[in-house]
Amino acid sequence: MGKEDETIRKKFAYNESNYAELFKPLSDRDPKHIEEDGEYEAIGISVDLCLTNSLHCLILDDDGPKKFAMFNVAKKFPELKDKIHGTVGFINNSYTNDSLISREQCIDHLKAIHYVYLQYQQKGENRRPCSMDPAFVNKSLLPLIKKLETNHE
Repeated sequence: MGKEDETIRKKFAYNESNYAELFKPLSDRDPKHIEEDGEYEAIGISVDLCLTNSLHCLILDDDGPKKFAMFNVAKKFPELKDKIHGTVGFINNSYTNDSLISREQCIDHLKAIHYVYLQYQQKGENRRPCSMDPAFVNKSLLPLIKKLETNHE
C-alpha cells in the first residue's frame, strides 16, 4: 500500500463490519447480489451515517438497490429517503441545491454522461452508464439538460 492509499484510508477509515449482511434477511434479491454488488454495503453504511446526522447523500443508480433503499430501508429510517439520489440527480443537486458546481459544469457533466451512453448505443453494446435506459434518457436526462441550458439565472 502506497503512502497516498494510507492517507486516504485514514480519512475514510470506517468500521470493518459487513454492512450488507444486515439486509440479507430483508431483501428478496439473490444473496449473491447483496454480497457482490456493493450497493447494499453502501446502504448499510449510509444508515449508520444517517443515525449520526453525518450522511449528505447516498448515490445509487441500480434500480434494485435504489428501490430497496427507498421503500424498505427508508420506512425504518425516513431521514434517509431524501438523501437517496442517482448520479444524474446528484450532479443536478450539486448545482441547484449545494452550489458546489456551476450551471455550466453541471451541463457539461450531464452531457458527458449522455455522450458515453450514445457511444455504447452506437456500438451496439449493452452497457448502460449510470444504469440509464432509453426511457430515462428521454424522460429525465435530456429534459434536464435542456432546462439547465434554457434557464439562465
